[in-house]
Amino acid sequence: MEALFGTVGYFEQEIRRRVISEEKIKIAQIAENLEVDLKVNFVCHEDLRKECLKNLYDASERLLQAADQKLEKIPC
Repeated sequence: MEALFGTVGYFEQEIRRRVISEEKIKIAQIAENLEVDLKVNFVCHEDLRKECLKNLYDASERLLQAADQKLEKIPC
């Protein structure tokens, strides 16, 4: 159910949307920082590095999808 502009419900929806959007930005930033660490600072066999990077991509994608699902539940 869509809340009318200016009501408490409207502002609750807007705040939720913005919090989740910020969450997605933070997830992406953290994943990017971890990727750089794995590529530059982490000393290991290349196969292990590739596996860790794949797991990082999978984890960040899973978290971003969860955030998208939260956004979809907020009425427009």
